[in-house]
Amino acid sequence: MLCPSANAQIVSRTPPSGDAAPDLFDVGFDDDGNRAQQTLQDTLETIKRSRKQGKISKAEARVLRKDARRIASAAERYSRDGLSQSESRELETRAHALKSMTDAQRFADHAPR
Repeated sequence: MLCPSANAQIVSRTPPSGDAAPDLFDVGFDDDGNRAQQTLQDTLETIKRSRKQGKISKAEARVLRKDARRIASAAERYSRDGLSQSESRELETRAHALKSMTDAQRFADHAPR
């Protein structure tokens, strides 16, 4: 028999969908999370544009999109019972950190890929 906390941690794996990342940002944010949502959407567009322009590699883009999905997933979990101020600030901080990482990779001095 599993302890109650273990039951809560066991979830079935959902198969990844095609280009579903933008849809993730429409879920899980309330009024307090709009800034984080907008930052994530802007960052995702920057990743897409940077990849098309050859400023970041396919692998770099994949890692950045994965990080964005993690933030969106956290937002969805947090918003189930309403975002607290600290949760909203955490999401904003994580979204801005991802934006900073994206910008750093875009402006890094390396040849087009």
